[in-house]
Amino acid sequence: MKIEIMSIQQTIKTLSNGDTRPIISCVTQDERTFFNLDELLEKVEHIKLEFEDLITPIQGHVRANKEHIEKAIDFSRGKDNIIVHCNAGVCRSAAVAMVVMNANEGLEEAKKVADMTQHSPNEWIIELGDHILGTDLTSWLLQEVEDKMEKWIERNDNNNIF
Repeated sequence: MKIEIMSIQQTIKTLSNGDTRPIISCVTQDERTFFNLDELLEKVEHIKLEFEDLITPIQGHVRANKEHIEKAIDFSRGKDNIIVHCNAGVCRSAAVAMVVMNANEGLEEAKKVADMTQHSPNEWIIELGDHILGTDLTSWLLQEVEDKMEKWIERNDNNNIF
């Protein structure tokens, strides 16, 4: 299975160029409307998962839930090449892509989906996926984040930023 993580703008360009890969769209209705994305999505097989990039609940906002993640996993079954996008192509889409890969190809393949130098997968989405799949991608992700932070501190320690 191949999964490509994109921003909403990359997705629009890709669809405008005639790409017909199935798409998991992880943006709110407001985001899709702002970018006029719905018309392009109607031309390909897709699902719309409407939630914001939240780790913790915030009153009046929509955080990913179990049903969103189950829907993404179900949609991905039997597909060999899909696009997962969110607004920036960094957090929501990276996390959903990792969970989908975990469900289809296993934990080790899921770890390869996101480039941790460019992506920052939403931890809550990864936790939901772990709960559904009975896996532990969350521990790996937290270790990656810790390692990334330590490297950043080492690079910047000489600058006395703290």
